[in-house]
Amino acid sequence: MIGRHAGRGIAERHGWRVGLTRHRLLLFDRFFSRHGAKTVFIARFITGLRVFGAFLAGASELRWGIFLFYNASGAVVWSTTIGLVGYALGHSWDRLERVIGRTSLIGLAAVAIVIGMAVIRARRREPS
Repeated sequence: MIGRHAGRGIAERHGWRVGLTRHRLLLFDRFFSRHGAKTVFIARFITGLRVFGAFLAGASELRWGIFLFYNASGAVVWSTTIGLVGYALGHSWDRLERVIGRTSLIGLAAVAIVIGMAVIRARRREPS
């Protein structure tokens, strides 16, 4: 709902802060008109994008029924996959926790670097 009612306006007013130009919005619209449903499904598997996937779908005016189907399907497949992997790896939890712990820290650092670069880039392009 938020994405559908306010998403486009927010992107047009504040998108330049993260490098979202009118041209990129046009590309985004084209991409979502072709691949929106698949994107919603796949977003369930990517931390961070899972949160913003619904907002992006609303901003691109993806129909509610299509969004609901692909979002729910992605959630079912994601939870089933995580459950099966957890069951299969349950006996090696200590080792898995060490690997995932390091990976999460590396991923968090990479995301922080990308966000930092986007903020610096946006400030350099900031209109006077």
